[in-house]
Amino acid sequence: MKKQISKPARERLIQLLRLLDQLEGSGEKALITSGEIEMLTGWTDVTVRRDISLLSANSATSSGYSIATLRTAIEDALSINRGERACCIVGLGRLGSALLEYEGLSSSSFVLKAGFDISKNRCETLRSSIPLYSTLRMERVIRDERIEFAILAVPEAVAQEVVDKLCEYGIKGIVNFTSRVLQVQEDVSVQSLSVLDALQNLSSIV
Repeated sequence: MKKQISKPARERLIQLLRLLDQLEGSGEKALITSGEIEMLTGWTDVTVRRDISLLSANSATSSGYSIATLRTAIEDALSINRGERACCIVGLGRLGSALLEYEGLSSSSFVLKAGFDISKNRCETLRSSIPLYSTLRMERVIRDERIEFAILAVPEAVAQEVVDKLCEYGIKGIVNFTSRVLQVQEDVSVQSLSVLDALQNLSSIV
């Protein structure tokens, strides 16, 4: 039986997984200690050990944690599927068009299948290796491409309206780059990313 993992611990484990992927990809080392993780992330040694203790697999050795085993244990604990997952970007303004070129997706299991915008002219003039469509075609493309996740970069005023449609069309996860607090049905998850929230959080710490 898997242990319950809190949201803060889950977020740290996802960041740790990204770090382990980078280390394993470089091929420079096979082991890492909690002290090294502390130096690389800023989390305390106690926090690192507590988070890793939530994993079912034992990745510890006398010289540190096995990077490969720890990575697999995190994927198992968080039910992370390394198979291909289709996603799209909705809203192709400055932020959305910049995200079309985000290189981080190329080294992940997430495949960008489409970009959508209300402006047909913008879809026709933007240069992108990803197919771009009018939002009028959103339902058909999402269903045909079996798109599961949407990255939302639309104006705040229309964010909820667009999200309602995405939920109706079968999207199961939304990364929200707007400042709008979104309401979704129970089987849809939202991860909001706000620069303002991050700055306010930093200002309360520093």
